[in-house]
Amino acid sequence: MTDEVLLSEIKKNPSKGFDLLLNEYSAFVFRLCRTVLGSVGTKEDAQECASDVFSAFYRNLEKIDLSKGSIKGFLAFGAKHAAVDRYRKLLKEKERTVPLENSENIFDGVTSFESSEKKERSRLVSEAIRSLGEPDCTIILRKFFFGETAKEISERVSLSAENVQKRSQRALAKLRILLEKNEGGVLLD
Repeated sequence: MTDEVLLSEIKKNPSKGFDLLLNEYSAFVFRLCRTVLGSVGTKEDAQECASDVFSAFYRNLEKIDLSKGSIKGFLAFGAKHAAVDRYRKLLKEKERTVPLENSENIFDGVTSFESSEKKERSRLVSEAIRSLGEPDCTIILRKFFFGETAKEISERVSLSAENVQKRSQRALAKLRILLEKNEGGVLLD
């Protein structure tokens, strides 16, 4: 279904059109929100954030101009900003509370060591991706974290889709080498 048809359906029959929109993009928006929120937010935080994105889409329905971008692009932009705002809010809330690791509670299944290890792995991967430089960093993030195609990415980075694909392969090879150097390849287990 094209964006034009989907947008027309939403305007004509909001209930049916919105169901179509959710069926098409809810997993994508949730994945973006979950990625941005990382370990700071819960699954429920990501779901609430995704819900806010779709609410904002509906509130701004008349402002959407498909000549300036796609529905997926609008939702991705909204998800990124909503998730960043929620991330900041959650960090402020965490600063006002005592970290769970410092409490005397016993956790079922997850130790603070496991949590710290996951955070450290995320930090190392993030640093490795950033070290690739532009446009490789953007290509990797958009392809593997936002699920964009080479064609979609090519429009953002002003390269051909073929060039984006080649750069992606080279960047992945560089990334593998960088991550293998960290902790003797522990990150790639």
